[in-house]
Amino acid sequence: MTTWGPLAEPFHDTDDERAPWRENAFLSFFDEEHGVCGAVHVSTSPNVGGRARASVVVDGRLAEVVEPLGPWTFTGESIEFDVDGAVRVRADAMSLDLLATPRHVPADYTALDLIPPLPGHPPLTHCQQGADVTGSVTVEDRRVDIEARGFRDRTWGFRDESLMFVEYLALGACFDDWDLTLTKFLEPDGGTRVGGYCLGASAVPVTSAEITRSASGLLAALDVVVDGSDPLTLRAGSSVGFWAPMGVERRGPTLAAYEECVALDGGAAGRGTAVAEHGILRRLS
Repeated sequence: MTTWGPLAEPFHDTDDERAPWRENAFLSFFDEEHGVCGAVHVSTSPNVGGRARASVVVDGRLAEVVEPLGPWTFTGESIEFDVDGAVRVRADAMSLDLLATPRHVPADYTALDLIPPLPGHPPLTHCQQGADVTGSVTVEDRRVDIEARGFRDRTWGFRDESLMFVEYLALGACFDDWDLTLTKFLEPDGGTRVGGYCLGASAVPVTSAEITRSASGLLAALDVVVDGSDPLTLRAGSSVGFWAPMGVERRGPTLAAYEECVALDGGAAGRGTAVAEHGILRRLS
């Protein structure tokens, strides 16, 4: 029996051809002590192409596998993503054997009415939860046993990132006794949406988040307010990262996303690790 609740949601049978329907699952992990971080992302669909992707950094060396994924499956030629928490990759570039177990309560983003929907369609259902991730990572014959922290998500619904998002920052951060998930969107009309949760024994909403960016446009700091708590400043340390393919090859506006694995210093709130995803719409063609 799964311990993952909504993160283990089965596929949703649909023959609606009006727009791309996608069933997505994601796992990030960061073991700062062993210099290992990465993400595994699977996206399947009954009416548009699917993709499986694993990106891993070991001691500063990046290895990636990107492969097509058939309809109604999270298992590809090299990548197998089990919604009950196991992830397995067998490819020339890398081998992964990972098991994710829940840290705290899940976060239901659908309840926040936060994520901009695909125009003319109902909003996505989107759930996230912090994870302890154990197992092994092998890159270039170097095997590392890890004890990492990270985040899982499970998302389903009508989805085309290049039509839904102008810019966003999505963060999943783990500290010793609590986790933080938040997302901030820039809408086409210039307005912003921000929300998320501090996760422990309960899910406490995030009410605001202000981003300070580095000279490269990556994360330098976040000033976060959680409902009922004093403002919290999280300073970013050194980071590594990789590009995250989202949509399809196209001419015209296309979303570009970059995932940054970063250490965070929260002062009296302690140190944590995070994966921050930066998305921005590229319009030039």
